[in-house]
Formats: sequence, C-alpha cells, structure tokens
Amino acid sequence: LYKINSQGIGENARELELTMEELSIKLRKRELQKDAKPLLRTIMANFMNDHTGLLEMMTKHFPSPLRATANKVETNYSGDLNTEFVNGMKTCSSDGPLVLQVVKLYHQPDCVGCDAFARVISGTLSVGDRVKVLGEGYTLDDDEDMVEKTISDLWFFQGRYRTPIP
Repeated sequence: LYKINSQGIGENARELELTMEELSIKLRKRELQKDAKPLLRTIMANFMNDHTGLLEMMTKHFPSPLRATANKVETNYSGDLNTEFVNGMKTCSSDGPLVLQVVKLYHQPDCVGCDAFARVISGTLSVGDRVKVLGEGYTLDDDEDMVEKTISDLWFFQGRYRTPIP
C-alpha cells in the first residue's frame, strides 16, 4: 500500500505504470494523467475492489488530528506540561506561540539549501517571519544546535504538486 501510495503521488509516472503491471491493474493513459487524489482513488478501487472497509477502519481507529497532537505533545515534549505554551500546542491554537514539527527536509535542486516539510502545531506562519530552527541536540542551557532563519516561501502540498501560498 505504501508503494502504491507513494508512486501515485510521486512524479515518476513510469514507476507507477510498472507497479500497476505487476499487480495486473490496467489503467488508461487518461487515468494516469489525473491529479493525485482521483488517481489514487482509481488505483485503490481496482486494487481493493470495495475500499469502504479500509476507510471505516481508519475513521474508527485513527485519532482526530487534535487528539493526536495532544498525545504527541504529552509524549514528546520534555518541559513543563502545565504552561500556556504547552496548552497552545495541545489545542492547536492559531493564537498560541509558533511551533512547527519538521517532518522531512528536501534538498533544493541546486543542493545549496533545503525546503522543510513541516506541520504547524500552533501559531501562525507567514513569509518573512524569523524562526528558530532547533536541532535534536538543542537544550535551554545550550543553544549550539539552533539557527535562526527567515521564511522565504510557503507551499501547500497536494500529492505530487505544491501550490504557493501568497
């Protein structure tokens, strides 16, 4: 499933075609040119026939984003959990302090810099904002593993496409 999903939202159409051949799933060229969401819907409909069971299982057992974030903060945050700062993160407050969780760094085509794929936990992010990027070794006592950066661009990712946010 991961391979199908990653190739369905990926940029290499040939890899997807080869995988579909391996699974004996026949797609028309017109179907392969669809946007990621309708393409994955078509692929999964052919792969699983009736996908309502999977969707029902996911909605029943996966926590809501709000509940999942609260659990993640309680599990991963090492500071005092009884502060306004932590409460902003637990409630995903847009009025709270800016906190991002960087999930992955993608190198830029020139290999000079990176684009960060991140989830906004709390606060609001805008182009031009100065942010502190904290590394794994950062502590309040030693800020050696920290750098300040300016947000130059923001994108909204939709499958294999990214749309600039003005």
